[in-house]
Amino acid sequence: MRRYLSLKRAEALMEKFKKVRILVIGDLIMDHFIWGKVRRISPEAPVPVVEVTSESIVLGGSANVVNNIHSLGGRAVVTGVIGSDNDGRRPIEMLKEKGIPAEGIIKDPRRPTTIKTRIIAHSQQMVRFDREKKDRIGPETSAKVISYIKKAVKAADLVVISDYAQSARASANLWRSTLRSSILIITKESR
Repeated sequence: MRRYLSLKRAEALMEKFKKVRILVIGDLIMDHFIWGKVRRISPEAPVPVVEVTSESIVLGGSANVVNNIHSLGGRAVVTGVIGSDNDGRRPIEMLKEKGIPAEGIIKDPRRPTTIKTRIIAHSQQMVRFDREKKDRIGPETSAKVISYIKKAVKAADLVVISDYAQSARASANLWRSTLRSSILIITKESR
């Protein structure tokens, strides 16, 4: 027998959710979409030429997780690593515009901000290219993340580790050791 969530119960859960404080730890990613149309094949190589009609950049990875929590009325903070490049400013600005604290975002001058660019024509993804560095986060940067986790976990009711198989995975065991007494939810890449 299937049981459905009643509207009354759903509303009660959403009210409770607004009181929960959530710490999100993980891979901060920017998702870049280039939309267009294909009308011809390139004379240089047998590949389609995409005439760009629009572009968008949205929060991805754990930045998207914290954004989703916020849009459902929850209270969340995020920690993770971005590059100290121009691209690293954008996720911080986007989170702050939504009223989401960005103090836990650590800049690392030795790595780029992860950006996943998808080229889409006629609702079909043609190609994706990634700007990223997947190796372990350095000890100095990791220490900053751990310091933030230790501070933020005291006020958190729940911790979500958002694993998108980027650099956070390499450091996750170290970070988990600081969270032994917390309630953890570990999410894996959704694709």
